[in-house]
Amino acid sequence: MNRDNRVGQPPVRLVLFAGLSGLLAGVLGIRFAQDVTWVRFFDNLHWTAGTVTAAILAWIGLHGVRPESARGVRWIAVGLTGYAAGQMIWDLQAAVGYRGFPSPSDLFYLWLGPCVGAGVLLEAFRMASRVQRKTLVLDGAMLAIAVLTLVLVLYLPKRGDTAWLAMSVLVAYPVSLFSAACIGLIAIPILRLKLSWSYGLFLVSLAATGICWMVWNLMALDGATLDGAWFNSLFSFSIVGMGLAMLHWKVEPSHNTALERWYEGFLRLLPLAAVVLSGVAVKLADPHLGVSRTVSDVVDVNALIVVMLAMFRQSTLLREHDLLKTVTRNLEESEQQKNLILGTVPDLVWLKDAEGRFRMCNAAFERLFGARESDIVGKTDFDFVEPALARFFQQK
Repeated sequence: MNRDNRVGQPPVRLVLFAGLSGLLAGVLGIRFAQDVTWVRFFDNLHWTAGTVTAAILAWIGLHGVRPESARGVRWIAVGLTGYAAGQMIWDLQAAVGYRGFPSPSDLFYLWLGPCVGAGVLLEAFRMASRVQRKTLVLDGAMLAIAVLTLVLVLYLPKRGDTAWLAMSVLVAYPVSLFSAACIGLIAIPILRLKLSWSYGLFLVSLAATGICWMVWNLMALDGATLDGAWFNSLFSFSIVGMGLAMLHWKVEPSHNTALERWYEGFLRLLPLAAVVLSGVAVKLADPHLGVSRTVSDVVDVNALIVVMLAMFRQSTLLREHDLLKTVTRNLEESEQQKNLILGTVPDLVWLKDAEGRFRMCNAAFERLFGARESDIVGKTDFDFVEPALARFFQQK
């Protein structure tokens, strides 16, 4: 199937029509429903339509990706499928009035973050060198711990009498999703990836889903009413956005030199950004602001880990910079030695590419053509001799 025309294929059109119809019916139904029972029904309707649509689109997209990307994309499709299964179990829980937490649906909802993170990591690893893999894991861990630190400082002060198991599940939702989004984000500058709309939509939708769960869980800890909340529909739209992105999944390196400079600058600022994020969390966890000493200590430990990882990351960058300088110096010395040797060889020495363009030559060859090497490189025999003789040179 042509990847560019897949949205126009009948099965995809049918899935999109059915899914978006259910999603819009649920969103609009909430606005007009007066009874809380109907509000909950329409909430579940657009959630179910959105998650099921995203899962089906992901599996359709899997059939059109390049073979080398299939493994990573399959993990993402499994995550979206688990998320859809969690929503259908939630529907059954709502139908029978089950209100326990954690619930069976949470076991499937929580597939999304880890599966997507694994899929993105596998997709990045297939293109990464050994050094890039190390950098990706290190930066991903640094950002994930920074996110965990911030989530803890927002959640733990609101714990109250919430059991630790329930609190752990509440924390796991945003942390797992944001960690997956961080891996996908830092893979762009580390691997020098092309900026595609599908990959951008995927990351934005993933981050939006994480934000929705963070707000939802904070409201739950505050005991606020969640039925028909404005961001409930954002759950559905963000998950459908991930499904649409999977239809046109394309991750490949860029060869844009200007873009690579921006990427390099981003990577240099990344450790600082993680430290600043942890510093904000430490400030919010100040015991003088009424935060318990336990919460403050947990946040301080996580912030210290982030700082240590950032220091290790910076030392790694410095070692790589020193290695690059050494390699560059060796190449320059090698180039000088090559020029010295070729300059003393009396025979003609030159190099052409597959199209017959000169790539280099020695002094003897410069004297033959009566031109400097810089004037010869990039040109062909036709620029220096008669056409018949040029054709003879290229044939022989």
